[in-house]
Amino acid sequence: MKKISNLLLYPFLFSVYPFASLLGSNIREVQLAETWHMFVFSLLFGVLVLLIAKAFVKNWNIAGVITIIVVASFFSYGHVYNILENSSGFGRHRILLPLYLILTGLGIFWVLKGSKKTVHSTPMLNLIGVVLVIMPAIQIGGSGVDYFLANQTSQSNAPSQVVGGNSEKPDIYYIILDGYGRNDVLLNRFGFDNRPFLDELTGRGFYVATCASS
Repeated sequence: MKKISNLLLYPFLFSVYPFASLLGSNIREVQLAETWHMFVFSLLFGVLVLLIAKAFVKNWNIAGVITIIVVASFFSYGHVYNILENSSGFGRHRILLPLYLILTGLGIFWVLKGSKKTVHSTPMLNLIGVVLVIMPAIQIGGSGVDYFLANQTSQSNAPSQVVGGNSEKPDIYYIILDGYGRNDVLLNRFGFDNRPFLDELTGRGFYVATCASS
């Protein structure tokens, strides 16, 4: 058991956590088959940082902690930028990016300075990594179970045969462009006339809600 806890697992766990967390929060909005490339990117990014760090510091444990710092900085930058963009003067790339680089460098320096303690932190970091990944994994698994049960229920309640009526029904497409401004808003606020596009849709048989709001 002690040998297992000392395995260098945490760099990989921390690398896939941003993907797992994002997927867990949006599992009802996306298909798992469409997210594999995000998982591969997250994992390969962590592996690349780990190998580069190992080439410089010559120690797998220290390189693993450096990987955590770099991965956390890389994947959190966009979230922090979105939070600060409209709320403070730090919400600009020319300010936030140098600040992030400085903080990342200080973190790496702190790890190198306390390298002796870092060598013995593997079991604890492995445990933290496992806990972090388990939380979104539970969300993903729970959503998968809900989807399976709902699918089974819908199949059992579906009519076995349609009696009477025309068997050939028209295809109906109900398109909701979330976040797409209506024509009068685009014209008043941005000076953009979207009427030709809407007229083209109407000419093709689409119904366009002129006073849509959300």
